Amino acid sequence: MNLTIEQMRKIVDGAPEWAVAVNMNNGMYYDKSEVSKGDIWLIDLRTKLADHDRTDYVSDIRNHISPTTVVIER
Repeated sequence: MNLTIEQMRKIVDGAPEWAVAVNMNNGMYYDKSEVSKGDIWLIDLRTKLADHDRTDYVSDIRNHISPTTVVIER
C-alpha cells in the first residue's frame, strides 16, 4: 500500500496511545494481541516519518563536510 507522508502523519496522530497497528481497510486501530496479517505497524510509519524528516537537502557541500577538511577552490 502506498501512503503519502500526509496520510502517514494523519494515521499516527490519530492513533490512540495503546494502539500498535492499524487496518487500512476498516480504519481501526489494534493493540498487540489483535494484530493480524495486512495490518500496518505504527512503529513502521513513525520510522518512515522520522527518516523523511531527517532527509538532508544539500545546497552547499562546504557546509556538510568535516571542519578539518580543506576545500580548495580552483
